[in-house]
Amino acid sequence: MNFPIIKTVTIGGFKDILDYRKALFNSGFRISLEADRILKKVKLVKKKTELDLVSATVGELSFAIHGSSRELFPSYVFSAIRNLGYKLCPAEIGPASRLVLPESLFGTIASKPNFDGCNAWLFYIGYHSLDTTECILFLREERLIFVQPRK
Repeated sequence: MNFPIIKTVTIGGFKDILDYRKALFNSGFRISLEADRILKKVKLVKKKTELDLVSATVGELSFAIHGSSRELFPSYVFSAIRNLGYKLCPAEIGPASRLVLPESLFGTIASKPNFDGCNAWLFYIGYHSLDTTECILFLREERLIFVQPRK
């Protein structure tokens, strides 16, 4: 299944997390203590990389997921994303997307947990950040943002 590209985002443009904090602050964002804890653990990409972001609801991905439950574990949903040929977002997409995605584009960034001891799987684009583990379930109506690999 093909999903349209919603935005191309460049990561790797900041030398450190302090630069991200400054850019977010200068763009009018406030960083909560919890968001700052997560931001400190984001591993930045060393070289500039463009990523094409796509979006789909869990329901649109559901044909690739076994079972008919209304709620699904992230591991099932993330496997479906990979099985369809897409990729999970690198952690840097969380803060990078806040700077470039319009507020009208809400969704959950589908990202692997690579924060060294932090259980953050997801970054919500909107007014909330979501620090979660496998005990959280996705609803079929939930919109996810992930990466379309370039050929």
